[in-house]
Amino acid sequence: MGSRLIHAAIAQKLMTIHSFLDDAFFLVNEAPDADKTSDLTKGDTHFLVPSNRGTQRIDLRQFLTQYPSSLTNNFMLGYYTHLVADELWLQDIFSHHIPAGPIGVRQQLLTLYYQDFQQLNRFLINQYALVPYERDITSVVPTTVNLDALRQLMAEYNHDFDLIDERPLQLLQQSEVDNHIAKVVKMMTNMINSGQLVEQLIMPQDKGDL
Repeated sequence: MGSRLIHAAIAQKLMTIHSFLDDAFFLVNEAPDADKTSDLTKGDTHFLVPSNRGTQRIDLRQFLTQYPSSLTNNFMLGYYTHLVADELWLQDIFSHHIPAGPIGVRQQLLTLYYQDFQQLNRFLINQYALVPYERDITSVVPTTVNLDALRQLMAEYNHDFDLIDERPLQLLQQSEVDNHIAKVVKMMTNMINSGQLVEQLIMPQDKGDL
């Protein structure tokens, strides 16, 4: 799934297009990855279900069923955006670079894949004019949010600005990351403008997995 800076780039592009999106939207574009800083699992935070395509998939319908009014406020719209971005990343990028195969080979590819995340940092920072998040989050997010987990997650986001690896990319390509960000931004903009849910566009192929 995409890195913290990739999610930040998507959020920032959407906030530039849609003036009603605010800090809550930006923060929650990172929040689903709080499984790394809390007792939650990635399955919990990303609504993961089994899939017949070689990876788990994100069940956007399950999210919308659990939070039926989720697209009427910036916080939950941001959460939905994160899930859409990760599902498209799994479909278009992860499954291409990390195909099903022997565990040893797959682990070697995963090592290169996660190294590329650090090597993409400088590109993303410069390309999308990203900056560390230094504002207090207490008044921005709902009281139901685990503030300690989100604070720790945002501290890791800020640390990404120090993790600059100048080595060349080994698996990922800058162009495919750019294309991914543009695709998510276009999909979410169309959804915001038209009301057509993104999950109707990107999930038909998974009907057999339900």
